Amino acid sequence: MWYDNGFFVGSAGYDWGINTATYTLDYAYTPGDPLFDAHLAAFHTRADLEFAGDGGLFVGRHGVNKTTGVNADNTSQFDLGNGLGLQLFYGAAFVQDDYTGNEQRGANPDGTMTKAGAFTQAQLDWGMVSLLGGLRYDYWHVKGVTGYTLPGAGDCPAGGDLCPGDSVSRDGDRINPRITAAVQPLDWLQLYATYAHTFRPPTASELFYPGGHNFNGAGNPVNNNVDLKPEISKGWDLGLNVAYDGLVLDGDRLRLKVGYFNNDIENYIVYGQNTDTGYITWINADGTTNMSGVEIEGTYDAGVAYVTLSYTNADTDLPLSYFAGIGNDVGTLPDDFATVDVGTRWFGESVVLGGRMRYTGKSRQVFVDEANSIPIGSYTLFDLYGSWDINRNLHLFFNVENITDKVYTTAVGGYAEAYYSGNGRGRTVIVGATAKF
Repeated sequence: MWYDNGFFVGSAGYDWGINTATYTLDYAYTPGDPLFDAHLAAFHTRADLEFAGDGGLFVGRHGVNKTTGVNADNTSQFDLGNGLGLQLFYGAAFVQDDYTGNEQRGANPDGTMTKAGAFTQAQLDWGMVSLLGGLRYDYWHVKGVTGYTLPGAGDCPAGGDLCPGDSVSRDGDRINPRITAAVQPLDWLQLYATYAHTFRPPTASELFYPGGHNFNGAGNPVNNNVDLKPEISKGWDLGLNVAYDGLVLDGDRLRLKVGYFNNDIENYIVYGQNTDTGYITWINADGTTNMSGVEIEGTYDAGVAYVTLSYTNADTDLPLSYFAGIGNDVGTLPDDFATVDVGTRWFGESVVLGGRMRYTGKSRQVFVDEANSIPIGSYTLFDLYGSWDINRNLHLFFNVENITDKVYTTAVGGYAEAYYSGNGRGRTVIVGATAKF
């Protein structure tokens, strides 16, 4: 898949060009044997970012990001007798992300992150009770340089290229457990509870942050924080699933999921002042950051018509230190989101016509500190869509987003977007067709 786009950023006076190429490979081995349900997925993506134009601070910046990944897994099922069933899921994954910029790399430091892991999960089913236990081993490695010296400065020869500073690498690993208990007292109702550990290692961009938009590419090593620790999350997920057929009409389907989550995160990574050095960089927040909320998803499908809804209400105790909104775009997610999708099917369900409502709650964009944050109002958008399966090989479709052409400011869009309100995309019409041969 190839993608090429370019647009002009009026506030900075430069053209932004994006060119990406993505290659994927998927393979499945499913011979019908309960011991084998294997899958292999691999991908490689190259993204070129070019800032061109006749003026502006960012003109001349160029960067290349390469990402390669592979994931392999298999599921084996065993009948243990006496109503006991055992399912084993196991595999391994690898991904590497590498970014290289030119001498005007600015606040986008070079670096390579490699992550690898192995995972296994066992599920035991007995009547209406299911127990699931899993372990995941993750290893990470990040390498880069602390900064660059300008030609003619220090020990860097004049007339040449930037001289790289100290090469630094960091790595670590962790085993994360997961356990789930589920009970299905009725054919159409399942209750579940999950306790799990997860973690996120610091990225190369966070470890080797050069200290703002230094447009000569030199950077300042004192703004690095190569001792950042990975974020560690420990949390609960409680909820219920409903799957009921024939609720009102023959052949209709009701699906509903209601869940509550509560996660405590240690070493949450934020942008702020390093108390050890006094410099502004990426740091681990003190204490524990809590994220909790409720999620609801539901669908009723009667064939000729359907309705789908989703709602999220979340509360994040996001730590916002001084300078959180200087040099980096830091915003708070809205507390609530909602989507309602209603549609109908015609002519043997070959034609679909529908409408969608999208609601996004209030949020804010941080500037300097929490007291100077920019409030962003809630907004509701309406869409229309439709499709026509002319035959098994030809499919036509259309989509009209923001049909009322509403003016709004997108949540967590960045400081510049929040300052110049009304940046949300207006009415957008997409018409297309797909053909299979």
